[in-house]
Amino acid sequence: MPGSSAVTRSTLRQQIADALRDEVLSGRLEPGQEFTVKEIADQYGVSATPVREALVDLAAQGLLDSVQHRGFCVHEFSLADYRGMIEARSLIADAIFAGVAARGAAGSTPGATQASGAVPASGATPASAPVSPASPGSTPHSTSTDEPARDADEPAPDADGRAPEGGGRAPGSDEPAPDPSARPARPGPGQEPGGVIRVELLAAVRRRGEEAQRAAAAGDLNVLIGYDLRFWREVSSLYGNPYLADFLGRLRLQSWVCVMPLLRRAGDLRGRLWSGHTELADALARHDAHAAHAIITEYNSHALALVEDLASRESARET
Repeated sequence: MPGSSAVTRSTLRQQIADALRDEVLSGRLEPGQEFTVKEIADQYGVSATPVREALVDLAAQGLLDSVQHRGFCVHEFSLADYRGMIEARSLIADAIFAGVAARGAAGSTPGATQASGAVPASGATPASAPVSPASPGSTPHSTSTDEPARDADEPAPDADGRAPEGGGRAPGSDEPAPDPSARPARPGPGQEPGGVIRVELLAAVRRRGEEAQRAAAAGDLNVLIGYDLRFWREVSSLYGNPYLADFLGRLRLQSWVCVMPLLRRAGDLRGRLWSGHTELADALARHDAHAAHAIITEYNSHALALVEDLASRESARET
């Protein structure tokens, strides 16, 4: 078939990038660790070309650094980097919250939302076309962000599961981790700015929030990472701008990579991780941007205080 070899190489490139991203998230590839294209190619039993392309992709995402004449190494983030990430993702989140609130405020007459199954937006009518989550990626190890939300009665991943063995699965999760390098999906009917917010999307946000919240309360990083990334992907989908969603997804992935070494060395994290996911989901369902902003402000303060405390304790032990 014409072009089939290019498709195969592209798929392999994505699978390798997914697997290496998971290695970084799980801590099996540590900050500053170096490796060559040949080493990775030998590890996976593939040619150098898709490996090199995958490594370049991860470097573009800020997860790897290119080391001249030596290959690549895992990027080492700093506490200052984390502060910058928090500021940037807060600005994006506030824009999303304001957009969701504006769409709710522009709604139609009472009862129209229930009748149409949608939250009306500016310029939209109850008859607007529904939004359906895009189909999952076609490859077994795809990290497409278009995977539909799990059914409410679908069992949660095994909390004892280790981080993925390759193929882009979120650490501890049975689902592929979102790929921040994926080209933003074209918004579907009702997802464009001024469209409608479907009740199914709000339900998906809360469902992901419940899953992430349980993992956070249990201090289970392996499960939490995947669910948290997916929770924020669902939150981003409410606004309907895939470019904002893509940028926020990259920032949140980098944030996890940045703090993961500290968190994994901290030991028991039960009760120490932010677990306000459902509270945020409920605020968004009410179209309450002020409440959502307050929740995220508290979240950021909590997260930064925890990371600064862990970093300070490590520094004290080293001196």
